Amino acid sequence: MFYLLPGTEKGYFHLFFRNLQNICNLFITLSFHIPQLHSCTLSFGKLIDQTVNQLYLFVLRQPVIRRQCIRHLPHFRGQLQILRVVNYRNQIGKDFNYNVGLNMSTYKTEVTKLTSEYLSGNTSRTYVGGPIGRFWGYKQIGIFQNQEEIDNYVDKNGTKIQPNAQPGDFKFAKLGESGELNDDDDRTFIGDPNPDLIYGFNLGFSYKNFDVSMAFQGTIGNDIWNVAKGSLASAGRQNALADAYTKAWTKDGDLDAVYPRITNSDSNNNMRGSSFYVENGSYLRLQNMQIGYTLPSHICQKSKLFSSCRFYVSGQNIFTLTGYSGLDPELG
Repeated sequence: MFYLLPGTEKGYFHLFFRNLQNICNLFITLSFHIPQLHSCTLSFGKLIDQTVNQLYLFVLRQPVIRRQCIRHLPHFRGQLQILRVVNYRNQIGKDFNYNVGLNMSTYKTEVTKLTSEYLSGNTSRTYVGGPIGRFWGYKQIGIFQNQEEIDNYVDKNGTKIQPNAQPGDFKFAKLGESGELNDDDDRTFIGDPNPDLIYGFNLGFSYKNFDVSMAFQGTIGNDIWNVAKGSLASAGRQNALADAYTKAWTKDGDLDAVYPRITNSDSNNNMRGSSFYVENGSYLRLQNMQIGYTLPSHICQKSKLFSSCRFYVSGQNIFTLTGYSGLDPELG
């Protein structure tokens, strides 16, 4: 499976693969044509030879008609590297067989040109020289426990950094040299949605007529912006996160609180874009598991209805190990 993303008027195409664990000794040629663009062909020869090889460079440059809807997208280049694709099978004794499959990959992107100083999204910002779409916002560094903490949180000139805060409000890091907290001086990169590693592995076992197979997948090193922590945390909502109430700040010394005080008047703008929303998106998921039993051949032959018969039960997304508090770390 590949993805194609049109770029700027000079024509960049973002092309990468997923689910490569089944590729072995292949020669792949990709050809595509987009209206008003030139046809492109990209070939990869002998990607994997038994165990491991590497795949580099997944950017194509072709002229693109300048359009209003795409002219502000960034120029960028990227690299996809298959680190390891391994499959191993073995037999122990007469009746026990097993197999193990492992695949790992990583990718990187780098912006090489923008039509402005930076490119902004609702929760992200992109600069030349960096990857695409890193999270951008304030650093949430705690919760004010009392008025004294608010009064003492000042810059070098004695100016209150968060003058509108009240006990129970979020405390944000002051990154600029002086003045009240503001968008221009005090926001920074607070996370990266791009994983350091994408991986998957398969396990299979069979003993006589019984067999078990499992497929795992996951990522390491990516962050997720959990928007529900803000949209479902405001007072008065018909639907709200239970944690926004049970883990909200209630009194001085409530050091275990995760959410700010419950209020209909948020003078501190607690739910502004900040690191409060950013969570570790790494996960391991048992995506599929199947347990089967194959009827002995002599029983099938006697029936004269079928040559073979196998009964099985299977499940999908059986469990997920993750620190992410949202619904699904794979979807974000």
